[in-house]
Amino acid sequence: MPEVSEAYGYNSDGAILIVDWSVSGDHTERSVFTFGDHGYPAEETVVDVASKLISVKKSYTYDDSNRIVAVDVDSHLGMPDGIVDSTTAYTYDESGNGWTRETDKDGDGVMDITTTFAYDPDEKTVTFVKDSRSGSLPEAVVTLGIELENPSDFLLPTVHPAALSPESITMDDNGDGDIDLTATFVYEDDHLVKSETKTADGSVVEWSEFSYECE
Repeated sequence: MPEVSEAYGYNSDGAILIVDWSVSGDHTERSVFTFGDHGYPAEETVVDVASKLISVKKSYTYDDSNRIVAVDVDSHLGMPDGIVDSTTAYTYDESGNGWTRETDKDGDGVMDITTTFAYDPDEKTVTFVKDSRSGSLPEAVVTLGIELENPSDFLLPTVHPAALSPESITMDDNGDGDIDLTATFVYEDDHLVKSETKTADGSVVEWSEFSYECE
């Protein structure tokens, strides 16, 4: 199995500015985020490193509370042409602790995937259930080490999951009530995530290590 690594560059506010992907040591893709006056990501550009061509463009739209309401993707077979190929829409309940994400994967106007999220500030958990036209209902529960001031920040592409101090993630892939995958985290003394271990049926299926460089 090829080794995949990700490297992140952050702005002065601690938001992700650049993401570099490498496979078996070869730098393959780079994502660059630009931010609006509200301080949230406005656009994401994905560049194929080998060809130096833009392969994907994403634009982000927010409501008056700076919550994501739409993400439009222009990819067109790896050559963006200014036409939206897929879109994702978000709606929120009155409390702000529950929200729904609907995705039209192929731009045909039909929502293919619906995901509902529920944030429990007392338990510091985010539970999400994904439903698709195939009828499957995978469910995941993320237990966080911090309380979210703005729960919808959980959705931001410029907030790395490790920054939310996750304690564990459990996943039920097919909605049958059984846990199929569990992720646990190890922290350094300064509360930075050191490693993530994913297990299934008692066996380790994936292990990730985090390293940090401060300037």
